[in-house]
Amino acid sequence: MKKDQIIFNIFFVLIILLLLSFQARDVFAETTVSGNVVENSTWTKANSPYKIVDTLQVFNDITLTIEEGVEVRIAGAKLIKIAGTLVVNGTNINPVIFTSLDADKWGGIEFIDSPNSQINNSIIENAGSAVSLQGISVVLMVGNIFKNNVYPRSVTVSSVI
Repeated sequence: MKKDQIIFNIFFVLIILLLLSFQARDVFAETTVSGNVVENSTWTKANSPYKIVDTLQVFNDITLTIEEGVEVRIAGAKLIKIAGTLVVNGTNINPVIFTSLDADKWGGIEFIDSPNSQINNSIIENAGSAVSLQGISVVLMVGNIFKNNVYPRSVTVSSVI
C-alpha cells in the first residue's frame, strides 16, 4: 500500500510541475516577413518574434506600428527601409528589440524622407548602421539603447540645386 501511495505522489507532483511549467512560459507565434509593407500594419507581441529574411520597405503614406515587447530579428545585411512612417511603442519594462537573426550583423533601420516616425524604448543591437536618416527625415527617439552596432546613427542630407 505504501509503495502505491509513493508512486501516486511522485506522479501527482510531476503532473503539477509540468502544468506549472506550461503556465509560466509565454507561448508566441513566429512571423516571417519580407518585401513591401503596402498597407497600415501593426506588429503585436502575440505574433512575435518577427523574422525579416529580406529587406523590408514601408511605402510612402503607410504606417508600420510595433507594439511593446515585440522582438524583430533581421537576417544579415538586410535593412528595414522606411519611406512612410514607423511608430515603435516600447516601454521601459517591455522594450521593442531589433536584433540579428543569425551571427551576421543586419543592415539597420533606414529612414528615407520620413518626417513623422518615432522609436520609443527599444533596443537596437548587432546592426551595421543602427539608424540612418536619409534626405528629409525626422525621427523622435526616446529611451532607446544601442548595443554592439558598427554605427549607432548616421545622417545623409540631400542637397537641393
